[in-house]
Amino acid sequence: MPYTYAYLLYTGLAGSLMLLSIELIPRLRVLRKPLAAISLTIVTVLWALQPQTGRWVVSMWAPMNILGEQILLDMTPAVWWLGVVLAAVFTGAAWIEVAERHPTLPLTGTLVIIALLVMWQSLTGGTLMTTLAAWAIFDLVWGVAALIAGADGEQITFSLALHGLSSLLLWGSALLLRQSGDSPLWWLMQTSRPIEALLLSAALIRVGFYPFHILFPRRLGESRMLDMVHSIGAMPGIALLYRLLARPNVLPLPRWGMWWGVLSLFWCGLMGWSARGKQRPMLWAGHALLIAIVTGAILLGAPAFLLHGVATWIAAGTLLVLMRGRAPQAIAWSWPAWIALLFLVGAPPSPVGTLHRALLATMPWLGAILAIVGSTLVFASLLRGIRRPALGDPAFPQMWRRVSFLIGTGLMLTVLVITAFRSPVSLADVSPDHNEAELMRAGASWLGLGLGMSTLLSSVLLLRWGTVTREWLHYGEPFLEILNLQWLYQSMWRGADHLLAVLRITVEVIEGSGAVLWSLLILLLTLLVIVSR
Repeated sequence: MPYTYAYLLYTGLAGSLMLLSIELIPRLRVLRKPLAAISLTIVTVLWALQPQTGRWVVSMWAPMNILGEQILLDMTPAVWWLGVVLAAVFTGAAWIEVAERHPTLPLTGTLVIIALLVMWQSLTGGTLMTTLAAWAIFDLVWGVAALIAGADGEQITFSLALHGLSSLLLWGSALLLRQSGDSPLWWLMQTSRPIEALLLSAALIRVGFYPFHILFPRRLGESRMLDMVHSIGAMPGIALLYRLLARPNVLPLPRWGMWWGVLSLFWCGLMGWSARGKQRPMLWAGHALLIAIVTGAILLGAPAFLLHGVATWIAAGTLLVLMRGRAPQAIAWSWPAWIALLFLVGAPPSPVGTLHRALLATMPWLGAILAIVGSTLVFASLLRGIRRPALGDPAFPQMWRRVSFLIGTGLMLTVLVITAFRSPVSLADVSPDHNEAELMRAGASWLGLGLGMSTLLSSVLLLRWGTVTREWLHYGEPFLEILNLQWLYQSMWRGADHLLAVLRITVEVIEGSGAVLWSLLILLLTLLVIVSR
C-alpha cells in the first residue's frame, strides 16, 4: 500500500475523533461546521494525491486475511475520479453549511468522514470479501446518519433489512464461488449465470430499484451533509456493478436487469410527478435519473461510462438540492442550479446524455415507451422543482458567508465540468467488444438524439399544461399507495413484532417470576418418571 493511502486513513480517523471530542465540550460546538469543512478539505486533497492505478494489500507487513481471502484494494482511473467527486461534493456541502445560519446536527462531521472513508473502501475493493467488509461498516454508519437526519426508526430498520438482504446475496455468491473453486479477485473471476444473477440482484437492491426504493428524511435540510450520506446510500451497489461490468471477457449481463431498470424508472417518474412539497419531487426525479444511468450502463456494458455518469449525477444533483431557489432579483445565486440541470438532462458533453440516448434507442418498443414516459415525468419533476421561489433573501448579507458559499458551489461546479470532459468520447474507448453498428445505434444515432430531444420537449409541455395530470394522479393516490408496497412492508414488520412479542412473553414466563414454579414442575415430572420405573 502506498504511504499516501495510509496517511489518508490516519488523517480521516484523526479528523473524525477530533470532531467527536468537540461534541463533549459545549463551548467549542460552534466550531463544528468550520472544522468539519477543513477536515474534509484535507481528506479530499489526500485522496487526490493517490495514484490512479494500482493494487495493494491493506496490511503493510503481511496479507490480512478473512476466511482465507485477502482484503485487497484495486484502483483504476475511473474509480479514482469518482472518489475525487465524492470528496469534493461532501466538502462543498460542508462549506455551504458553514454559510448557513442554523446549527449543525450532532455527530455530523464524524459520520460524514467515516462514511466517506468506507465508500472509498467499497469503490476500491478488489475482492468479494473486501466488498462485504465495506458494506457491513457502511450499513452501520448509514443507519446512524439516517436516524440523526430525521428518518423514521421503523423505516430505517426496514431499509437496513433490505441492505442485509443484498449482503446475504453477496455472501451466498461468495460461498458458491468458493465451492466452485473460482477466484475471489474481480479481474480473475469467472462466474456462472446463477452466481452472476445473485451478484446483479445484490447490486440493484442496493441501488434502490423498485420496490426497494429509497426513503426520504422528514427533516430534510437541517443537515446538508447527513442528507447526502442518506441519499448516496446506493454507492456500494454502484461499486459492485462496476466490478461486474469491468471484468475482462465477461458475458453481457442478464437482460432482466434492463427491464427491471425501465420499470423502476417509470415508477419513480410517476411518484416524482405526483409528489407534493418542494423537495420530494426533485428527490424522486434524482433517484429515477440514477436508475436510468445504471440501466444504460447495464445495457451497453460500459463500466467507465457508469462511474462518470454517477459522478455527474452526484455533483449535479447535490447542486440542485443545495441551491436556495429561483430569485429573479439575485440570479447570480441560482444560476449554478440551472447548469446542474443541463448536465442532468444530458446536454453535451454530459455522459448522462449518452447513456440516456442509448437506453431509449436500444430498448424494445414496449421498454422504449416506458422509458420515454418515465423520462418525461422525471424531467418535468426536475423543472418543477428548480422553478420553486427562494425562501427569504437568496443572498448572504455577510461577506464571509458569501465566500464560504461560493467556495462550496465553485468546488462542485468544477468537478462537474471536469467530469464531463474526462468521460470517454465514445463507447469504443471503454467497450471494444461492441461493433460499429451497435455504437452508432446506441450512442451517436439520430434516433437516440431525436428521442432524447422529444422527451425533453414533452417534459416542458407537461410542466406548462400538465396540472390536470397531477390532479388525476392525486385521485389515484390510493392505487399508487397499493403499488408502493409500503403497506406490505409495514404489515410484515408489525407481524414480526407481534411474533417477537409472543416469544418475549414466553421467555418472561419461563425465565421471570415463574421460573421457580417451572423448576418445581420439571422436578416433579422427573420424580414421577423415576417412581414409575
